[in-house]
Amino acid sequence: MKFSDLNLPALKSFLDYEATRGNDPIITVDGQNFQVIRRVQSQSFDSEELVASTILSDAVDGKNIILARFAHDGYSTIPGDTLESMWTFVRSVA
Repeated sequence: MKFSDLNLPALKSFLDYEATRGNDPIITVDGQNFQVIRRVQSQSFDSEELVASTILSDAVDGKNIILARFAHDGYSTIPGDTLESMWTFVRSVA
């Protein structure tokens, strides 16, 4: 998999906001602290289609913006299917 879209300024803003919620653990690796931020996004499908990317989006000023998109081999959906994507970010903290 690889990123086909990556909006770094918007992603950084999203992670900064998410970090303020205080729900994300701090882990220590080799004496350095890291924050682990995990978020799940759900998507429901109402038609048959082939999905070849997974998107992390956020609502900004009432509009959905793409923060990141992973391209992949794809999967088929049918009406009523629901996809849950778990995004995990690890970043260093002071």
